[in-house]
Amino acid sequence: MNFDQLLYAEVLAQHNSMQKAADVLHISKSGLSIAIHQLENELEVTLFDKSSSGTKLTSEGRQLLSSISDILRFKNNLEKTATIVANPQKHQKVSIHYMNTMLKPFISTFIDNYVAKFENVQVNISCHEFESIVRRVRSQEIDAGFIAINNINDESIKNLDFTPVCDSKLVLFCAPNNPLNALNRPISLTDLKKQKFSLFNDKFHDEIFERLQF
Repeated sequence: MNFDQLLYAEVLAQHNSMQKAADVLHISKSGLSIAIHQLENELEVTLFDKSSSGTKLTSEGRQLLSSISDILRFKNNLEKTATIVANPQKHQKVSIHYMNTMLKPFISTFIDNYVAKFENVQVNISCHEFESIVRRVRSQEIDAGFIAINNINDESIKNLDFTPVCDSKLVLFCAPNNPLNALNRPISLTDLKKQKFSLFNDKFHDEIFERLQF
């Protein structure tokens, strides 16, 4: 078994056609067929069913495909990390902490713009509480922090520099019978203060919000 065989299996699973997969991989159709056959023999599992309608994963193949993809992803990550370790002077590592899930859309926009401007950047992102982010920014343990605060004169952020990183907006979802829907003007901060919100903080909140956003 080798990485090429695993890659061939992943690409074939995506295209359901020996010829299309071979064209994408820039190899011959017979070469692809032989590689898949060798992989199946070594795994002792039939990964694909070949018929007039195409080449499709078997039930066993579907069960193994995620593991194949994981192995290829880990290989790519290993190669990328090895390149950074071997040439540390050519790579920049940036650590960014954000305060809660609501800030994720802003961070994604920032990261996309940042990576597009700078080459060889490794970005480490994680979620932390407000106090932790401010403390680590002050002590220069991290390069940047994303927080949400509506008082620029708050003592806790005194002497910190803030830089706009993207233009965006927040969207408020509310029930159809909510009084906010009847307003014929922009929603103000005073209007929001009259509302009841459900806020929580646990280790699963990122996963839950990602599913809701999806």
